[in-house]
Amino acid sequence: MRLTEALKLSQQDAASPLPSRKIYLACGFTPLHLRTFIAAHARLRFDGDDRRIEVETGHFDDIEGTLERASASGAEGAAVVLEWSDFDARLGWRAAAGWRASVLADVPGQVERKLERLAALIEKLAARMPVAYAGPSLALPPLTPYPERQSGPWELHLRAQCAALAARLGAIEGVRVVSESALAAASPPEARHDAAMDLTAGYPYANPHAAALAAALIACLFPLAPKKGLITDLDNTLWKGIVGEAGVDGVAWDLSGHARQHGLYQQLLASLAESGTLLAVASKNEAAPVEQALARPDLLLDAARVFPVEAHWGAKSESVRRILAAWNVGADSVVFVDDSPMELAEVAEHHPAVECIQFPAGPGAAPALLRRLRTLFAKPKASEEDRLRLDSLRGRAAFEQERSNAAAGPGFLERLGAAITFELSHSPGDARAFELINKTNQFNLNGRRLTE
Repeated sequence: MRLTEALKLSQQDAASPLPSRKIYLACGFTPLHLRTFIAAHARLRFDGDDRRIEVETGHFDDIEGTLERASASGAEGAAVVLEWSDFDARLGWRAAAGWRASVLADVPGQVERKLERLAALIEKLAARMPVAYAGPSLALPPLTPYPERQSGPWELHLRAQCAALAARLGAIEGVRVVSESALAAASPPEARHDAAMDLTAGYPYANPHAAALAAALIACLFPLAPKKGLITDLDNTLWKGIVGEAGVDGVAWDLSGHARQHGLYQQLLASLAESGTLLAVASKNEAAPVEQALARPDLLLDAARVFPVEAHWGAKSESVRRILAAWNVGADSVVFVDDSPMELAEVAEHHPAVECIQFPAGPGAAPALLRRLRTLFAKPKASEEDRLRLDSLRGRAAFEQERSNAAAGPGFLERLGAAITFELSHSPGDARAFELINKTNQFNLNGRRLTE
């Protein structure tokens, strides 16, 4: 995103008469364009919500006071961005304390004490609102006598302290830490620092880096709702080969079969299933070999976690329709993965809300696919409902089958001996209440979704 685009998006909010959605930006430097980019990315995140975006900031070179004030701001979330100078002013480019070894000798001790205070303040803030945290993303000044490509013990110790802070914050409920690797992929480290702006205005970031950092902060602060179900093809998707031609033992997903990308895909699906994601199969195949292949003991995905399995020669869009009905979820919560562009197009035409993704033909593109799927289904932890959902769906399907087979005359429901249990909970941390609020669409007249 360019700065002009960010300014245009931010200005759209100025005329809105509706109450604001307030975000607090806590940093020790001049917020300048980072504030604009955060407002712009928040506007994109809440597209369709007419409430204006308001980004409140603290005072220059006062990160501790800023974090204190953020707790009382009433914001919906806080973006906390720390740089090296927030830990000790001597680690920044604007300090004039000197870079002699004697001057810098006590920096690690000072940093340790400062990090302890900052961690306590951020934990206090996270008890009031969601927090997205980004640690130092700029290179240190040339403080040590080591060559540029070598890290000395002093610098390594400093970076270890910073990493320990991120690990501590990441374990706090309500704090989401920006991924350094994801930020590096979006913003090359060598192009992040704007030295002229830093030295003249106290704002350290080049615009592309500020845009990437703002996007990451908003994604952490207001994550999209995870997808609920994944429907997968089998041949040349879950495994390499066509089971109807190669046979049950002829399909592969391991290194010896030159099919490790399919094994990695199975591993990811197994991980998603463990966190509550629904998995189903839509395959043009005979049912018997599919059942036998899914029962292979070396399969990296527990076949018991896959329901339902649609294996026949009918249209895959019809398979997807039946799976959606069995799951009782909306098409916009489902992803369909297939290696055939034609099958993907056929499903997309009949179910435009389903996100259709092509399984790559070669191993080189597999990591990108797996990262994309992990992001779409991102869920830090599974709820009790997630763990029970598959058993509930199987039970419902069995009930429907029994009911269709039985003579559903008078007294049928009474003979089932069903029991209903009501439970009340007053726990503010009960995630189930939040899930139910956003599931109840009949009375949601404005279409807005509540955040935590």
